[in-house]
Amino acid sequence: MRSVCQGDIFRYINEELRVTQKAMCSIFNKVREGNMTETRISEIKQGKRKGYRGLKTAASLCFTECFKQQDAAYTLRNLRQFLKREELSFPGSENEDEDLESYALRFLEYGLDNCLCPQELTEENAIREASADASADRTVEPPMNIPVDSSVNSSMDMPIDMLLHQSQQMELPKAEQPGPLLPEPRGADFTAENPLGKKILENRNCFFFTIGVIALVFFVLHLGKMNTLDVFLQCIQLPPFAFFTLSFILAVSPFFLGLLDTAIAVFFYCQRNPAVEVKLKDIPYIAKYGDSRRVTPGMGRYDLSPKLIIYSLGCNLLGAFSSMAFYIFLRSIPDFASYVGKGHFVPVANISLAFNMLVTFVHSFFLFTREPMHTFCASEENPDTKKMDRLHVIANSFHMIFNMTFNAIGILLVLVYGYMHGGEGTLLLSPGFAVALFFIYGFLWFSSCSPFAVEFNAECAGSFIIIFPIVFVLSTLYAILCFKAGLGTFLVHGVNVVVLVVWLLSFLKDRVRSIFPLMRMHRAYFLLYALLIFFFFLLAAHL
Repeated sequence: MRSVCQGDIFRYINEELRVTQKAMCSIFNKVREGNMTETRISEIKQGKRKGYRGLKTAASLCFTECFKQQDAAYTLRNLRQFLKREELSFPGSENEDEDLESYALRFLEYGLDNCLCPQELTEENAIREASADASADRTVEPPMNIPVDSSVNSSMDMPIDMLLHQSQQMELPKAEQPGPLLPEPRGADFTAENPLGKKILENRNCFFFTIGVIALVFFVLHLGKMNTLDVFLQCIQLPPFAFFTLSFILAVSPFFLGLLDTAIAVFFYCQRNPAVEVKLKDIPYIAKYGDSRRVTPGMGRYDLSPKLIIYSLGCNLLGAFSSMAFYIFLRSIPDFASYVGKGHFVPVANISLAFNMLVTFVHSFFLFTREPMHTFCASEENPDTKKMDRLHVIANSFHMIFNMTFNAIGILLVLVYGYMHGGEGTLLLSPGFAVALFFIYGFLWFSSCSPFAVEFNAECAGSFIIIFPIVFVLSTLYAILCFKAGLGTFLVHGVNVVVLVVWLLSFLKDRVRSIFPLMRMHRAYFLLYALLIFFFFLLAAHL
């Protein structure tokens, strides 16, 4: 027998009590932050996904809405038969002298609190039984003439979570292999039990550090008698090879510094465990979890998962390519550098740099303040690897600040330039703008809606869904109002139409009819997007 889990609760309520999945969503949404969907409930019932967290408090309401109107004697008997038929149990499930309310409430509380999938529970039970049998067998000395496999003895000394992890890695025949389990979207993990304000107070030193870094950057620029606009113009005036090399190095540097973080993690592990020999297969676990056998809080530094590395490099390279394409476009505009140098755009550039530095910090803050890991999970990032003192995080922050600031200043100044010269009717739009637009869309899609982003819980959650319409409208109006018809404008419209189709498919792929559930799930990120829009209005006041 295995323990009752959330999928069993949903299945019993839906199939035995005849409560629709839509009604179940309405019931649980009353006590849960976020928005439950029928599709997700169906996947949890089938064991394809883990359950929702934080539903234990919904047990009383669920009993009132689903059980109370049923015939008590019949429902209690039916519930016991369901548990017996499905070979399920929960603490006290064998009690025969309970009424429906107390029995069903314990059934609901235990099951709703258990978010694991049936497959995981079955494997965990099997591992525990095997471990118990192994422990019992260890007390019996084997005959001297029978060799004992050392690998068996070593497995006996491993903790349960490590044995469970190894059992999940064992290859099964294809017919017996279960389908992949999809992790629960974690968003920024801001709940009633763990609110944003609490996390800010616990990490207030990080905010002071960020303010200090921003002040230091502007102080250094002041000492050098420079400003952000001067740096932007110097970047435009760099030779193409130099600019492309700089962008590429910044994009791939997090990977190489991540390898250095791995070496640091192994070094610290060896310092803590001088008698343990580090094997090659243990290094990925040590780098991600700080230990090869368990999760050590605060010691994980870098995730060597190939898929995660591809996702990170893909995001960075697409961002770098967008900057390269935008660089080509800016250099194609006649007298753009001289126009910018003569204007009063210094406040715009300075505000853009400060804002992007703040956004980069907030992005990192959302990642390293997620719920800590307690067991090994290959498809889930360890928040410890996202802390701000990790070398690859520092390198990635430099990359993000450079690309975001360069693109933001360039876009704003290009819009102003096009508006001021649009009435002349003599400008032709360079195809480089369409290429830059394509890579910007590619970055937004890959970082938030691609299969890699879905598997690793999109760091830029919802950015493609919410930002695309803004970029679509601005780029279309910009091409129509400020430039003559030509190849450049045709390519811009073509890119926008193609990406519009992708946007609609991404928006409707899960039969979602509203963006508000997505916004509630990732409300912290959408607050950033709202600040981004406000930022553009703020800069417009300085132009």
